[in-house]
Amino acid sequence: MMKLYARTGEAEGPESGFRALLYKLEPYFALLVRLLLAALFIYSAWHKIEDPLSFQLKVYEYEFPPASWVSFVNSHAGTDFRAEEWVGPVSLVLPWLMVISGALLFLGLFSRAGAFLQVLMLLLFTAAIEVNIYREVIMSCGCFSEDGHAIGFGLVLRNLILLVLSGYILDRGPGRLSIDHFLLGILRSRKKAKRNKNKEI
Repeated sequence: MMKLYARTGEAEGPESGFRALLYKLEPYFALLVRLLLAALFIYSAWHKIEDPLSFQLKVYEYEFPPASWVSFVNSHAGTDFRAEEWVGPVSLVLPWLMVISGALLFLGLFSRAGAFLQVLMLLLFTAAIEVNIYREVIMSCGCFSEDGHAIGFGLVLRNLILLVLSGYILDRGPGRLSIDHFLLGILRSRKKAKRNKNKEI
């Protein structure tokens, strides 16, 4: 959102009207998006951390990347990659990445890094769901519990919406109601003070 300022004799402020309203609402919208994404990812990670074996079985059930993809890569690259070898490490690391990304967005600290992690994970989740829809596999998604919703295009749509929200934070930043903005303000104040001091010298 462009910050347009009306020139007055006394001070500068957002241009009046609709743009001024958007300018005022933007930090609250960004905060709402951050808290929503943080809550969803942390809540989703909770049962995966509590029951890592069940989550490991769910990751294995997805069979992603598919065996046909792995065979194609191995035959052309001369490798001996086996997808099942990564099931254990992925099932252990992924929930904690979800918690870390959620915590960063909740705090508004390194928010773009948290949003970037969520974008990557959502792309991975969506690809795994779409592959299994194409293969006509009937299974639960394992999103918030082991007995969650069956995979389908509704989940793909939900993930796309979450992708847009994560992309918003990645592109626009966490907003003024965040630790990032507070720290940036301190940094800018110090730089300004340093420039003024150099001018005096």
